[in-house]
Amino acid sequence: MKCSLLPSLLLAILALPCWASDVTISTTSLPGGTVAIAYSAMIKANGGCSPYTWKLVSGSLPAGVAKQTSSTTTSLNLYGKPTTAGTYYPTISVTGCGGYVSKHSYKMVIQSSGALAISTLNLPTGTVETAYSAVIHASGGCTPYKWNLVSGSLPAGIAKQVSPNTTSLNVYGKPTTVATYYPTISVTACGGYVSKKSYKIVIQSGHVAISTTNLPSGTVSKAYSAAIKASGGCTPYVWKLVSGNLPAGVAKQISTNTTYLNLYGTPTAGSTPVLPGLQTSNVNLTVTFSNGIPALMTVSVNGYKIDSIFAGNTLTDKPKVAFTYQGIWTPL
Repeated sequence: MKCSLLPSLLLAILALPCWASDVTISTTSLPGGTVAIAYSAMIKANGGCSPYTWKLVSGSLPAGVAKQTSSTTTSLNLYGKPTTAGTYYPTISVTGCGGYVSKHSYKMVIQSSGALAISTLNLPTGTVETAYSAVIHASGGCTPYKWNLVSGSLPAGIAKQVSPNTTSLNVYGKPTTVATYYPTISVTACGGYVSKKSYKIVIQSGHVAISTTNLPSGTVSKAYSAAIKASGGCTPYVWKLVSGNLPAGVAKQISTNTTYLNLYGTPTAGSTPVLPGLQTSNVNLTVTFSNGIPALMTVSVNGYKIDSIFAGNTLTDKPKVAFTYQGIWTPL
């Protein structure tokens, strides 16, 4: 006698409980948070049958954040005030009443209460073939940070390296080329927040030199101004008067960028040096007369000239006259 299994099979299918479908976590991601600011998120599940049982099966929640199952058990509520910036990777499971389990892993980013920012404002000047070192700092957001050179370039011979704790970028090496560089640096916090800053790095030659070779003459009681320029090496420069002296009434002042020494003022007295080969400045001058009047012209004696003559002196039409000069002798 043959038996049919069809009625029994049909009966077994009809007898399956209503909860024999899979339970599934439907929340795919969790929002980021900020230290000391209230945090709230909800992980939802559906399918299967309730009540559900929720568990943190691996990883951890941020410090200061707790979990609580909802009254219907269909969601897991996360709440609290994070206390520590960082990135967390919790894995959550939910189990339906029939024993079916669903799991999902999350990434939770907690940033510091301050916004991410590069705090280093400027980078120092460097010198060719001289060791160079600088540090670019960032703060805020959450670590680890990622650093990038997004535009421009670093000086030839200079490299960059992220610090072990990722909060700074070290710039170091020996520059090889004199030039001015304009790198733009970016830092990205673990939550994707970005800060950028542009810099100017000047690399100078290795030797400082004064390029001004002569200074102009001045006149008593008339405003005087001159600049002595230096270049090369690296600034700021330090200027000194190491011997001799400036004319009375003339002062010195370093320029704002230190590459010039400005001389200024109103000379109050001239000098009366003895002419070469003579022991006195009371000398015989040959003067050309015009219509019996001494011509006001520059007179030279032994390779020196007199800038102004005859003032306060009475001369005759003799070919040679005694003349005491009280002005300034200057080389021709």
